[in-house]
Amino acid sequence: ELNGDVSFGLGVKADVSPAWRIYGEYEHLSDNTGGGNQIGSFKLDVSAETFLVGATYFFPSTSKARLGLGAGIGYYDFGGELETNGTIGTDEYSGSASAGGSTIGFDGRGTLDVAMSEKFHFDLALGYRSASGELEVDGQGTGTDLDWSGLMSRVGFTYFVK
Repeated sequence: ELNGDVSFGLGVKADVSPAWRIYGEYEHLSDNTGGGNQIGSFKLDVSAETFLVGATYFFPSTSKARLGLGAGIGYYDFGGELETNGTIGTDEYSGSASAGGSTIGFDGRGTLDVAMSEKFHFDLALGYRSASGELEVDGQGTGTDLDWSGLMSRVGFTYFVK
């Protein structure tokens, strides 16, 4: 189970009309999980490079703040390291392997865009991401999904070059 961690990214946005914005974004996600007992344990450190495209519709507003609803689709390319150790009788075992995979995901979000000036805006977004793909270890499928789904929140700034 992945619980979420701080991510970072950047994007290109274009307001194609007063009501519509399209965007392309890159986001780096990272997380870890693991478990164990008296017999052994495992740890998975994983990250995903995510490339998203989407659109946002902004409701009519006469103030500097605009509320919008958006949706997008993304490609998630994930990879990382799996470490295991255990004891059978008096023998101790340990190992590591490369883990990875990829998937297509979807997201929906509410967006707040606040104009600080004509060119500089403050952005907030809150939404849900759905992205789950099979975890591969050393290039072989495991039958286990790595699930990046869940709450998605954003805080950022936009600089308009136009």
